[in-house]
Amino acid sequence: MNYFKLFLLIFLSIFLFACTTIVEYGEFVADPLIPKLEPKYCFDGSPIIPGAKPFIFGGCDLSMPRDDDQALIDAYKRHGIVWKNHGCLGDCNGLCQNGPHVAFGGNCLTPPTPGTKEYNDIILGIGVTNMFLNE
Repeated sequence: MNYFKLFLLIFLSIFLFACTTIVEYGEFVADPLIPKLEPKYCFDGSPIIPGAKPFIFGGCDLSMPRDDDQALIDAYKRHGIVWKNHGCLGDCNGLCQNGPHVAFGGNCLTPPTPGTKEYNDIILGIGVTNMFLNE
């Protein structure tokens, strides 16, 4: 019987200690909104690359066409590319029914969400392929 009391005392001590211990977690650190390396591609909301040509013409600018640039709009639409308010709801991070993002071979030109892997990968050119280069 003494062993049972000893076991119960040890068990309760461990149980109470475990239930009252405060676990401290590290501080959450998000990916940087703008990678520290030199940008290889740009789009709406990212660092600008001066003099960049549109992606569809073999350049590194993945910005959505302005409403007054009909030639660029027609070029993207001819290839089935959609973007916010032009066939895509937007704010989808390239994960919509038209995705992935054009930079990864899809049909969505809507800019990726800042702080996401897609945002950083496009800026740094990781996994980016330009299917328009051979046209």
